[in-house]
Amino acid sequence: MRLITLFTSVCIFLLLSTLNSQLIAQSNFQQASQYDTQPQLNIANSYQLPLQQTSFKVLLVDDDAYGPDESSRIITAIANAGYTYSVYNIGTGLAPIYDTLIKYDMVIWTTANDGSNLYLWDVSDTTSLGINAVKFNVGLTQYLSANKTLWIDGLDFIYDIYGYAPDSFSSGDFVYDVMGIENYVGQSHADDGSSYAGLPMAIKSATNTINKPDIIKWIWSSLWYGDAFDITSSTTPLYEMGPAAYTFAGKTNAFYKGNVITSSLRIGSMGDGSTYVQADIDSLVSSTIRGVIQRNPVLAGDTIAPIVVSATALSDTTILVVFTEAVDTTAENTANYTGITGVSSASLNSAATTVTINLSTPLISAQIYNLTINNIKDTAQNIMDSAQTFSIVYTAPQPIIIPDLIITEIMYNGPESGTDTTEFIEIYNNDTMSVDLTGYSFVQGFTYTFPSINIDTNSYIIIAVDSVKFNGFFGVSAYEWTSGGLGNGGEDIILVNANGDTIDIVDYDDGGLWPGSPDGGGTSLTFCNINLDNNNGANWSAATSLVGVNAAGDSIWANPGSGCGSSIIIPPVGDTIAPIVVSATALSDTTISVVFTEAVDTTAENTVNYTGITGVSSASLNSAATTVTINLSTPLISAQIYNLTINNIKDTAQNIMDSAQTFSIVYTAP
Repeated sequence: MRLITLFTSVCIFLLLSTLNSQLIAQSNFQQASQYDTQPQLNIANSYQLPLQQTSFKVLLVDDDAYGPDESSRIITAIANAGYTYSVYNIGTGLAPIYDTLIKYDMVIWTTANDGSNLYLWDVSDTTSLGINAVKFNVGLTQYLSANKTLWIDGLDFIYDIYGYAPDSFSSGDFVYDVMGIENYVGQSHADDGSSYAGLPMAIKSATNTINKPDIIKWIWSSLWYGDAFDITSSTTPLYEMGPAAYTFAGKTNAFYKGNVITSSLRIGSMGDGSTYVQADIDSLVSSTIRGVIQRNPVLAGDTIAPIVVSATALSDTTILVVFTEAVDTTAENTANYTGITGVSSASLNSAATTVTINLSTPLISAQIYNLTINNIKDTAQNIMDSAQTFSIVYTAPQPIIIPDLIITEIMYNGPESGTDTTEFIEIYNNDTMSVDLTGYSFVQGFTYTFPSINIDTNSYIIIAVDSVKFNGFFGVSAYEWTSGGLGNGGEDIILVNANGDTIDIVDYDDGGLWPGSPDGGGTSLTFCNINLDNNNGANWSAATSLVGVNAAGDSIWANPGSGCGSSIIIPPVGDTIAPIVVSATALSDTTISVVFTEAVDTTAENTVNYTGITGVSSASLNSAATTVTINLSTPLISAQIYNLTINNIKDTAQNIMDSAQTFSIVYTAP
């Protein structure tokens, strides 16, 4: 491989090129015949393959006359990926002409370890114009001009023309302009230092989202004569030399510019250091072809016209249109959107799948508009089959209505020592209508979320730290808060609605403008003039209505549920809602987790209540009684669908499930 000098190589190449040119002129028919008899077509089972695979055609050109056959493993990779392919083995014959190449969407030109007299190049101009006038052979040049894709892989295709590294190129040089090579830095083994170690691995570039595998190795411990390059700024790296300690670490050895992919990877010899690994060859070849298809949808055989999925008013001046696929700039032509007055602009998103239409004339809330969309093309230039019309309705945001709910009484520090059992707050509905409290909550001072209840106008509701003891002493029903308590030195009490909007806030204190006796003196804070600000301590007073004397002999004054009004909401007596199963999920092949909406009783541990799956051996409740772990004596089979039916479970209030519930259970093995 290194016995032929640069001068001799070029001279022989010029001679062969001249002979080949004469043969091409005289023997086009022979060349076509050669092509027709040599290709090995793989179209078996093609009807089972996706459209882009059956319609995408690959030609493998074997330009390696030096070493053992490596193209067979590349052929296997193309076949395993399911693409239609042919093989052109140059041997000592002629390179494929344009009429042959143009039948294929992609040409993979492999030189393997051959670096002498490759048919890849055309050096006919080098005598008068110099060595940098080299370019691809005539057929390939025409092929690339037809917007087809070329992938060159091998070790010595640059050495074949330029000889030993280093070499630098600039604008005007073919390998700079077309391939994206700025510097031919060196070759592994030949130029990587006194050890002549060779290249241990190729590492996928950080920006490479196309290829697999991440690491490339070969059937040897290192690769000799792998090319190291610096590429131009407009060229995209795919693989780099490594590891970090290697002489040429970080130098690019696989990249693409435009429709030319260049790799010095010797892909037919990929392995694990001792043997071939076909799976790695398959992975690299299939991912590269797939990347080519994704970059050029026309090659994927896209014949399907775009369809509008939806058109929705985002505001009174913007409409969002969603397509089934990426579309071109016809989607930004306002003339393609009719039926609505004032379409001023249309802008594609970065993925080119949605368009935002801007209107100069605002939509009227609740009015129905008909938007017609037509003449949009996808990136493969398929135009919409027909116009599509969508009803557009803009609904103006409704103003947030804050009901007039007022915190009117606070017992924050009763007279008893230790835990305060008399703590409570009172809410009064000063609104003109009943208020649905579902989802309302206290988020500071203590935590509590209201169930599905209403508070009528001019009515009160009580929330206490201990509803049982509260009722026992005050004779009034109350809801019991979830956690927390009221600070003896004062703090914020904040009531919010289900959307998190603040309904009322009171920052009470035990001094300053606030009455002091409620701090352990046996009185509650009361707010009796609802026309005043209830966050001003001067508008509060100590209760004067004696309720009674507690067990410790302390007198307590308060007005829960009747301070400045006359009625109260009584919480519903008992739980009347049946339990519901939220989910049933396989945790392993022998355990299933079942989650309920509320605490359930021991009926949930009765295995007869779980049917449809063989081998339910036990069912165990967690400490909160809201989750059951089912143990199976017969393991689930990975990826198989099982139907688990759950019934007859009761909650702690003895409400039984309304009906059986069935869940699909799928266990996926790690």
